[in-house]
Amino acid sequence: MSFYAFAWVALGLASGPSVEAREAVAQLSPRWPACVAREGRVAVRPWDLKARSEVEVACEQLALGHAVLEATPERSLALAEGLLRKKGGLPDLWAQSAILAGRALVRLGRPDSAWEYFQRAQSRGVRPTGPRALYDFARAAQFTNHQTEALVALRAASTQMAFMSPSFRQGIYLEAGAISILENKLQPALGFLELARREPGAVEYRSLVRALLSTTLELLGKPEQARTVLSEIPDIWALTEGPLDPGFEPNRGRTLTPFLDPILAKTAAAVLLSTADPNASAELFEELRSDPKAPEILRKLAELKLRGANP
Repeated sequence: MSFYAFAWVALGLASGPSVEAREAVAQLSPRWPACVAREGRVAVRPWDLKARSEVEVACEQLALGHAVLEATPERSLALAEGLLRKKGGLPDLWAQSAILAGRALVRLGRPDSAWEYFQRAQSRGVRPTGPRALYDFARAAQFTNHQTEALVALRAASTQMAFMSPSFRQGIYLEAGAISILENKLQPALGFLELARREPGAVEYRSLVRALLSTTLELLGKPEQARTVLSEIPDIWALTEGPLDPGFEPNRGRTLTPFLDPILAKTAAAVLLSTADPNASAELFEELRSDPKAPEILRKLAELKLRGANP
């Protein structure tokens, strides 16, 4: 059975996809609407260059650019830049090419340039579509300190993840929860992190999810529940390395590594160490309390923890 046949069966559409089903599946990819196959459209032989329309050529270039993003983002960027230089009467082609360029630049560790391309596409009324493209947009937004825009994109991606891997879903929920904490939206944070907790995603991030969930429960004044979540973590010492190390700098070119704001990483590490190493925990909370860049809600948590009280 082919992949597409399997997809229709999985959707209960083996007898033939409806218009609504086609639209639902289309949402899973960043495909330009002009490239979506239509009924009655005659396939053109790829070697018959004269028979191909400008739209078909552009669609091939965009499709190739998105397909090689992970392996060769440099090639995707070159394809996007080639399309950006085209002058023709294709509406939205420039914006679609800008989105491809933005996605490539995220992987090349250039979030500032990526964000500029995403914004220019949006200025023409075109936004990224599909969970992976939305996540790339959110990654660029987080690195350029546009947290609200990142959260909107992550929320949109979270509604389109039925066919995504558990690790991908876990990462989306984790980052949406983290931004919600920073913006003092604790109930949404709790919801996102509970969803992340249920995903059998990457082993190294299951503990990170629980650290953030415990932090959220601390902020909500539920210390007993926070301790219960912490008790699910088998090796607390292992969590002081990598993403929870206060000095950890996330690799801007690795989109598979969940992004965590350094201030929130320090908070989570301090919460984790509160019982295993109280002195180290106190030092981190002291740094957090005096950090003018830390959100007020996290400074308040640090103050209360240093007093030995619960928020």
